[in-house]
Amino acid sequence: MKVAAIKLHKIVNEVEGKAMAMGYHFATGLIGGECMLCAVCVGAKSGEKCRLPYQARPSMEAVGIDVHTTSARAGLEFALPPEKEIIWTGVVLLE
Repeated sequence: MKVAAIKLHKIVNEVEGKAMAMGYHFATGLIGGECMLCAVCVGAKSGEKCRLPYQARPSMEAVGIDVHTTSARAGLEFALPPEKEIIWTGVVLLE
């Protein structure tokens, strides 16, 4: 499960970077769920800085996106709660 989430996270970062290189300077990559890049997150309350600030991305839910509805409108429906497998989602927003 974690391997798939990290793979998607890296894909979102790559697409965001390519979009910026194409002139979309405000491209913003978001992931579904929590960041899983580190085995142990330093967390906001520790006072430490994120170990991977240029790779870590906020979740879609954290910025107010209804992931289930947005995915369904894009033709990417999934069941909640998951019936067989977890479907990882991410998005890159362009202006």
